[in-house]
Amino acid sequence: MKREKPSRQSTESNKHKYIMNYIPYSKVHIDELYYKRKNFRENGDVDNDLKNSTIKDFGEWCKHRPAQYISKKALSKAIEMGIDIKTFTWDNQPKFDEHRKIFHFEHTTPKSMLFEMVFYQDIDIEEILKQHIVCLILKEEDKALTDAGFRSKRPCGWQECYHKCGIEFEEID
Repeated sequence: MKREKPSRQSTESNKHKYIMNYIPYSKVHIDELYYKRKNFRENGDVDNDLKNSTIKDFGEWCKHRPAQYISKKALSKAIEMGIDIKTFTWDNQPKFDEHRKIFHFEHTTPKSMLFEMVFYQDIDIEEILKQHIVCLILKEEDKALTDAGFRSKRPCGWQECYHKCGIEFEEID
């Protein structure tokens, strides 16, 4: 059976999907956050829908792309399991980690803190989003962060919190 050459339109569409998967935030996402912040400041009230939808968006925007950092224990486990960490994403995790029992895609700045920064601080939203880093860690390391009180707050910054929990990490090239 002869394969048809993809049309220019489908190629452009695939290119757009690829770009959107590996760029954490598009102009549309950033504009939407500015719009939500403006409305919040005019109305002065945060309802649960606004908070929940914004926090959910932070998770959705990064689940298609690989983590930027990895713990040394997670790296060792990934190598042992033959996983290419440069293509390992939250979306394809079940192929390697059924039921997500081994690895955890950890937001180094918790999503609730990002929400607080966007809506309550006068910081450029693009600067805030640069702090939205994901680190691939093991479930046991995630439990250590939670047990130490760092699940939703990082009072001393994420790197210091990781250090206090014995999590060594490195940047993924």
